[in-house]
Amino acid sequence: ADVKIALARPATPTAGWDVSVAPGIGYIGGFSGTPTGGDSMHFFGATIPLMLTRHFGDKLSVTVGPRLMYLMSAVAAEGAQTTHIYSVGSSFAVSIKLTDSMHVVPGFAFALPFRRTLSEFGSDNGVGDQRLFQFGVGFVFGG
Repeated sequence: ADVKIALARPATPTAGWDVSVAPGIGYIGGFSGTPTGGDSMHFFGATIPLMLTRHFGDKLSVTVGPRLMYLMSAVAAEGAQTTHIYSVGSSFAVSIKLTDSMHVVPGFAFALPFRRTLSEFGSDNGVGDQRLFQFGVGFVFGG
């Protein structure tokens, strides 16, 4: 789930940049084993992107901006641990107007983790050369 909050808009759509934030949260759960027992995996994520959007006419707009990301993964099994990863990154998306009431929005985001905390081992500021990438396609229905 996410929401978009407008912070600033130009006088006309093509006269400047729209500025907004779009905090979001997500969850993915997976289970293995039998109905009476087994392991489960849980992933929870939160993002706070600052979105800078430039409109090019009424059919195309481009959005770029920095973002903060948090990812928590947990395995529910004996001896399991929880991992917390804090990242900073950026995102890019293009909104293409297909009809008067529909836009398609392909985009991607990447993040560079700067802090990782493991439940059994404490903090590890040196998270190595990890890179997180996310690709997606969104659809906007309505105005």
